Formats: sequence, C-alpha cells, structure tokens
Amino acid sequence: MLNIIKKIINLKTTQKVIIIFFIDLFLLFLSMYLSISLRMDMLYVPNIQYFLIFFLSIIIFFILSLVLEFHKTIYRYFSISETLKYLKFSLIFSTIFFLFIFFLKPPFFPRSVPLINFFIFSILIITSRYLISSIINIYNSNKKNKNIYSINSVAIYGAGILGSLLLNTLKKESKFNKVIFIDDDPNKHNRYLEGVRIYKFSDLESLIQINDIDTIIIAITNLSLVKSDIIIKLTNNKNIKILNSPSLIDHKKATSLFDLTNLKNEFFVKSKIENTFSAHKNDPFLNDSILVTGGGGSIGSELSRQISNLKFNKLIIADISEFNLFKIKEDLIELFSSHPEKIKNITFILLDLKDKQSIYEIFEQFEPSIVYHAAAYKHVPIVENNIKIGIKNNFIGTANLIDLSIKFNVRKFLFVSTDKAINPINLMGMTKRLGELYIKKASQDTNTNSTIVRFGNVVGSSGSVIPLFINQIKNGGPVTITHKDATRYFMTIPDAVSLIINSSFISKGGEIFVLNMGKPKKILDLANNLISKTEYLSNGLYKSNDIKIKIIGLRKGEKIHEEIYTEDIMPTDKDKDILISLDKKNEDKDIFFLLEKLRTNINNYSNSELINEIDNFLK
Repeated sequence: MLNIIKKIINLKTTQKVIIIFFIDLFLLFLSMYLSISLRMDMLYVPNIQYFLIFFLSIIIFFILSLVLEFHKTIYRYFSISETLKYLKFSLIFSTIFFLFIFFLKPPFFPRSVPLINFFIFSILIITSRYLISSIINIYNSNKKNKNIYSINSVAIYGAGILGSLLLNTLKKESKFNKVIFIDDDPNKHNRYLEGVRIYKFSDLESLIQINDIDTIIIAITNLSLVKSDIIIKLTNNKNIKILNSPSLIDHKKATSLFDLTNLKNEFFVKSKIENTFSAHKNDPFLNDSILVTGGGGSIGSELSRQISNLKFNKLIIADISEFNLFKIKEDLIELFSSHPEKIKNITFILLDLKDKQSIYEIFEQFEPSIVYHAAAYKHVPIVENNIKIGIKNNFIGTANLIDLSIKFNVRKFLFVSTDKAINPINLMGMTKRLGELYIKKASQDTNTNSTIVRFGNVVGSSGSVIPLFINQIKNGGPVTITHKDATRYFMTIPDAVSLIINSSFISKGGEIFVLNMGKPKKILDLANNLISKTEYLSNGLYKSNDIKIKIIGLRKGEKIHEEIYTEDIMPTDKDKDILISLDKKNEDKDIFFLLEKLRTNINNYSNSELINEIDNFLK
C-alpha cells in the first residue's frame, strides 16, 4: 500500500491534478445521486435525464475549477482556511447549478436538489481532502521513521510567521519531546507563540545544553553571516542538525521538513570575511537614498536585506522580474513584522535598464545618492543564445545607469561584476568587462565615486552548481559535470554582499576590488562531497553508490579554470581580505565610440558580427 502511495506522491503535478479531478467527479456523481434519493425518499434509479443533468454539472464544475484554481491546493497542509475555500467553491457551484435547474426546469428534477447537494458535496469533498492529507502525512511519518534523521528536541530560530508555519509542520510530521523558539526581538522574549516559549539568541548555548537540543531550524529570511557562524561554532563536534528554511513564499510551496536544507552542508564553503562595513562609519546610510538594481536576485536581495537592517533615508529596490520583486517585498514584510513602519521607507519598482527614460524618472523622483548595480543577465549559456538582448542589458543598460548617476550627482556607484570579465571568452564576461571599462572612463573627473567589485561563483545563487548537484542527487542522478579537471572559486552570498558594501566605503574611486578567495575548488571534489550525503539529500531514497557522475563536456563560453585575479593585484590598507586589481587592459580603447556604435546600429548586426566587434575591441 505504501508503495502505491509513494508512486502517486511522486507523480508529476499535472498527473496528480487529473487523478484528484476524477475523484471529485465521482464524489459529485455520488452527492447528486444521494441528494435526489433523499429528496424522493427512495433509492433513485438514474436515467438518461439524470446523466444529461450530471453532464451539465460536470461542465459547470470544470469551468469553475479552472477560474477559481480549485485544484492548486497543497493537500499535505489542508487546514481550516482550505476548508473555507472548499465551502466557498461548493456554494458557488451549487448556486450556479441551482440557477440552471431553475431556468431549464427539467421534469422530475426537484429544484431543492442543488441545495441538498451543497451540503452532501461539501461534506464529501472536504472529508476526501482531510483523508488525502492524513494519508500523505502518515506516509511521511513512516518515511521519516526509516530516514536517518529523527528529531528529539528542537529550537526554532525566528518566532514570526515562518516560525509558526514550521511549528505546525513539526506537529504534523514529527514526534518530538520539546520545542522552543529563539528570536532577536526583545519584545518577544519570555512570551509564547502557540504555547511555545520564546528565548533570546544570546542564551542559545545554554539552551542547547539544558534542553538537549538535537535540531535547530532557521526560520528567518535574513540570517546574517555572524549569526550563522555562531550557530555553526556552537554545534561543532555535536550531533546537532541545522536545518535552513526557505523564504516565506517558498515555504508555502514546501512539502515536508525534508524540504529544508542543511545549513552545515551549505556552508562547507567557508566564510572568508565579516560584515564590518558598520565599523567604517556609524550609521553609514543615515542620510542616503539608496538604489539597488537587481534587488530581487540572489545578490541584490541579500544586499537589500542587509541595507534595510540599517538606518537610511530611502531604499529603492528595482528589478526587471515582477516575481523577484514580489518575493523580496514579502521577505522584508516578514523581516519587519514587528516594526512595520520600516517598510514605509522602502519602494519596490519594476525597472528595465534598457529603458533609459524609466531610469531617468526614478532618479528624478527619488534622487538616490548611492547606487548598487547588481542587475545583469548572468547565466553564460543563456546570454550566449541571446546575444543582442545580453549586450543591451549588460552593457548598454549599465551605461544608461552610470550616465544618469553622473548627471544626478550620485555620490557612490558600485558595479557588481564577475570573474568572467577577466580575459573573457563568453559574451556574459565580455559585456561585464565592457561595463567595467565604461564606468571607469565615464566617471573620471566627476562627482560620482565609482567602484567595481569582482567575485566568483556564489553558493546558493540561482544557477549555482551546488543546488544543481543537490537536485540531481534527489532525483537519483546522474550528477553532471563539464570537465573532470574543472575548478571554480566559491564564496557565500553574505561574503559577496559584505564585499560589496565594504568596498563602497573604502573606495577612493575607480578601483576594481576582488576578494582574497584562497584556492579554487575542484568541481569533481564538490560533486563527490555531496554524493557522500546522498542518503540525507534524497530522504533515504538512494544511497551514495546509486549516484553516478557523468562528464558532459564544457559548454560554449566556459573555461576549465576560472580566473579571479590578474597578476597585478595589491592589498587595501583598510581590509586584508579585499584586494585591488591593477588591471589596465583595454583602458586606452575608445569605449564611448563602441557604445554609440552599438546603441545606434545593434539591430543591423548579425550575432556573429557583434561577437567579432566586441572580441576585437577587447583583444
């Protein structure tokens, strides 16, 4: 029986929706039959008329379910709110059905049947959903018992909406002896959330010992580098799991405790720098209006969260993606749930850098004094296949932004670049290098202090190889790598953001900063590292020897070894982990002429002509 349930649970979403739809049709047939039988005080014998009416009800049901997205519920978390949703659906369906019966007046079909049907159908369909939810949770409970992870005593870090959701998930999916909350907000300390006491973070070490904590679940969307390091150090050499929750939005899509990620596994790329930017200046953004482009992306969203925790005049978060913008907005609303007034100084704007007029209107309205430019098309294969749009966004869009920053006397402008801009062999790296060259040349002898920051692969960002490997392992492999000797530099998202903010404060203008990242990591070693954790990553479905490694070859524009440094680098005098690149290559070229040429004639070029034009410029 469990095998059948497992097969159904592992079906594609569309297949599961079809199964549920046919179950609902059977329940609809049954409810109508029982309604007529109750109305007539006898067992009704269906005839051709009944089936015609039933066919009409199917059409109504199908159209209504599409309009109201009736079958998009996550049945594992069927709750009171979902029950009310189903009652609403049943009421609307029965009302429409009644209107059809009322006006069509079919003989031998009483008008009271839709009313009776409402009660019977509601009971049947809600009961079926609770039954489905119970079966799934029983299955997960059995799976959990077979899994290598069990929970005895748990601390949830974050006593907010996300923490409450995780507590309810714990109650449904796991047996535990004790649970406590930890939170940074002093207004919550020694209070209770759903009957669970809330403690302060500084008591974590003693709480671990007193309560014999074996699992810590992170239920906040803005875990700082410092706090994550403290948690990891406190649990070193202890058999304590640290599970990291998705954001508030993603958690609503989560299906189980097993969808949480293991923080210790994510942080096997060791943190290299501290969040020291506040040391450079007290309240560094106090009087500033700050614009963050790409503010909903991997780097931009963390940048937005870290800045929003400080004092500032205005924060403008801009992104081309509506979903990304919505996601960071929801995350910040959750972050400031106990201080909602802070969100009033944050504005969320849809922005396409290719539209210079839109940028102008933002500068005119908000008058930003600091710009952090993190927006870019960054996935190498995608940019390779979308050459013109890649150039327009990454190069021309960047030029639009720095031009207007200079025009409006922006005090600091920081450009988030990439290691792929060093001796670039792919279009993404080329466009980033062109952006670097233009920013340095355009901001010379102006009031705008421009800074460029380069870093390598970021753990956990969209497109990062580590989440890709984890998903492949969850699905039973194979794990695909491009080359057995390929190496990459890695850093954490908090490291990247610390580098960005620190650099903006130590900059004197015109520098290219890089992080002292140590030695590169071999991709094959990373793959083997994660494969050794297969049983955890796949929830016990697979073992390490089940997962194979497949060499797929380098993709177009990829290097075996990425470069983060040129030979000419020097340390800064204020931060030992931040280096200055002295790369002067191509700075004598006329970048203004190239920009104007591409701006006015890009659509007249073929893709190959564009590549040759840029490649020749950067030689």
